[in-house]
Order: sequence, then structure tokens, then C-alpha cells
Amino acid sequence: MDGVVAERFRRVLIRDVEKQLHLVVMTNPKTSDAELEEWSAMPAVSAEALRWIANQKRLISRLNFQMNLVQNPSTPQEIALRLIAVLPISELHRIMRSTKVRETLRKAAKKRLTDTGNL
Repeated sequence: MDGVVAERFRRVLIRDVEKQLHLVVMTNPKTSDAELEEWSAMPAVSAEALRWIANQKRLISRLNFQMNLVQNPSTPQEIALRLIAVLPISELHRIMRSTKVRETLRKAAKKRLTDTGNL
């Protein structure tokens, strides 16, 4: 299978309703970081797969992954709250004003901004 076909195949599998496939597709060595970044924003991706992304140091140290996980409603709440604690102030302002982010996370962002004197 050439690279383009394999990427399309992974894209189909990640959208499958069978949630167990998501983690298998993500842990495939051929999966690129760009694919993982795209998938980290998809609400249909399983919580286990999102948890795996959150535990990958090379990925979670990047702001795009952090923001995707915080904004993704499928991300387990404890992971999203942990990420709120490390996000830059500018991103906390965005989260606090967003209607797409869960209320709990908006409140956590507002509390952190208040505690740091940035609100």
C-alpha cells in the first residue's frame, strides 16, 4: 500500500463507530503527527485514544494538541483540567469566552486567570 492510500485507509478507520479501532490506528507506527493532531480535535474519537494522545510527551507538549484536547468534548474531563493548568494566558482567555468548551473548563480557565491576576 502506498502512503496516500494508507493515509486514506487510516482516515476511514478513525471515523469507524467501533471505538477500539481508534487506538489501534493511532498507535500505528506509520501514523503521522499531523494525522494525530487532526484526530485529536474530532469529537467522534474514543476517550481512550484521546487519553493515549495526552500521555505522549512529544505530542502533548505542543499547543495545538493541548487546545484540541481541551476543546474536544470527548476528552476525559480530568485530562482537560490538567491541560488548563499549563496553557498560556492568551489561550485561557479564548477558552473562557468559547461557547464550544464545557462549562467546567470555562470556569477552570476563569479561575486560573483570576488567580494569576490576568482577569
